Amino acid sequence: MRQPSSAFNDGLEMRRTNHKRSWDEGAAAVETAIALFVLLLMILGIIEFGTALYSYNTMQLAIEQAGRYAMLQATIPPTNVPPPCNTVACAEAKMKTILTTAAVCAVPAAGQICVNATPPAGVNPPTMTLTAAYNFNFIGLGGPFTMTAQGTFPLD
Repeated sequence: MRQPSSAFNDGLEMRRTNHKRSWDEGAAAVETAIALFVLLLMILGIIEFGTALYSYNTMQLAIEQAGRYAMLQATIPPTNVPPPCNTVACAEAKMKTILTTAAVCAVPAAGQICVNATPPAGVNPPTMTLTAAYNFNFIGLGGPFTMTAQGTFPLD
């Protein structure tokens, strides 16, 4: 038979109940830590992707600006001012005015932007190909990844 409850018995029953549940204590903290880690990784990934997309867009803009300048300044104007811009050095210098941290190179190192131009080929009309490349690591998990923006412009 069951004995009448007293304050002493209720305390034992409560203690016994708490003892049975002790195996799941802290589970919420572990689940929160895992969820926050995944959420933080996703947020950093979105930021990295946005930075890479911004860099690609800026490289494409620099190529378009330099190509437009090379097309318009390809021949010597009647007044000889400004001098013609149909050389590789002129096109690379124009890209570097927009991409201020860029270097003239073929393969970029991590975190570096490279610009280069190939001289007009023997095609008719003459053309110049402008290239910008950016090498980056994605949150240190993978990479390096190289993004390349390229454009070919006529010089007639």
